[in-house]
Amino acid sequence: MALIAYVLFLLIVVIGKLILQYYKTGDCGLRPITARSPIISIIPSVLLILSFVTTFSLATMEVFGKFESQVRLNALGTILGILFCAIGITIASISQHQMESSWRIGVDESEKTKLVTHGLYSYVRNPIYCGVILFGMGLLILIPHTLMLVGLFLGYLSIELQVRYVEEPYLLRLHGETYERYSRKVKRYFPNVFHKTKKL
Repeated sequence: MALIAYVLFLLIVVIGKLILQYYKTGDCGLRPITARSPIISIIPSVLLILSFVTTFSLATMEVFGKFESQVRLNALGTILGILFCAIGITIASISQHQMESSWRIGVDESEKTKLVTHGLYSYVRNPIYCGVILFGMGLLILIPHTLMLVGLFLGYLSIELQVRYVEEPYLLRLHGETYERYSRKVKRYFPNVFHKTKKL
């Protein structure tokens, strides 16, 4: 089930979105790093690749009986893992749609995109990453193993570095005080369930 979930994630959240973005805007939205990119942009990309290779390989090996979970979960565990994966894919996909033409993979300092604060972005600043994190939790439930945990941690570390040291500084330079106010009111990945978010 983990491999099926992973393939669906790649088809819907990655490949499908790139194709749809190009169809709608004439630009797939991909902004890859280059040899001239600053090291702080390169490190998250390297960690993301390592995370993908590790987790996707483990999911594939499990299907062919070359890798086994360290913990045997019952049917309820499988259902829970599938649920987390499905919710993660759904949140990430909806969030991408709500960004419209501002959606990007990577950052181009020369571009000026609008700040999206409606929809899921009124609850968290990075709902796409929220979906990715939830999807990762689902993978770990489906394949509870130390190596899967390590692979997913590399992915989380990639997200943290990308958000804190690449995307947020870029948005702050681009939108200034507007982004500052927004970031004070809205959490990074998960909504504050104890305080109602004020309308922006």
